[in-house]
Amino acid sequence: PLAPLTTATELMRRLPADPALTELRTIIERQLEHLTRLVDDLLDTSRITTGRIVLRREVVDLRDAVRHSLETVRPLIESRRHALAVALPDAPLCVDADPVRLAQIFTNLLNNAAKFTPSGGRIELSVEKREGDAVVTVRDNGIGIAAEVLPHVFDPRRRVDERHDDAGLGIGLSLVKGLVELHGGTIAACSDGA
Repeated sequence: PLAPLTTATELMRRLPADPALTELRTIIERQLEHLTRLVDDLLDTSRITTGRIVLRREVVDLRDAVRHSLETVRPLIESRRHALAVALPDAPLCVDADPVRLAQIFTNLLNNAAKFTPSGGRIELSVEKREGDAVVTVRDNGIGIAAEVLPHVFDPRRRVDERHDDAGLGIGLSLVKGLVELHGGTIAACSDGA
């Protein structure tokens, strides 16, 4: 049902300009985008849980995967007026990975950082080689994570902050963890508290 709804909004775009209609179409498009992302995340989480997800591995320059994610998330970061600092290595940092899934991982992490950082906040992303490992760090000066929630932040049945307007269903970080582990990696969250 998402495809015909998306097509309908595209057709609405071709109608004569009407400010009220344009505003309604924008709301519908934004919510369709959220719903599509939610359905995709649910499906991917199910595929990971049942062992049916297939990684299409190839040699990937980690910098390219990060750049792709930044293109996707940049409108959200800019709309919230966040300062974004990105530190990428000068030389390629190649990994054996699925480039689409890597971009999905970084996009989810950056989306979370943008959603849970008040307007005008700061988000930092760095990529480095450390002791033979590729390390990607996303840091923000957002609302933080309460100490009692931190150990469960990657649990699909727990939400980070249900009181926050942008709190989702809690599957984004669970999906990220599953994808990272499928690649043979690890992920951790740190916070000084709420």
